Amino acid sequence: MTKAARAIAERKALGLRSYHIAIQRRFFNLPNMISIRLRRL
Repeated sequence: MTKAARAIAERKALGLRSYHIAIQRRFFNLPNMISIRLRRL
């Protein structure tokens, strides 16, 4: 594996990891947003 290929693979892995983390955060924030909206009502 060349250095360039390794760098691209690492970048892809980092992108996927941050993407999954963002999805998890969104799912964790969803109930909080709903509860905040219910409190305002």
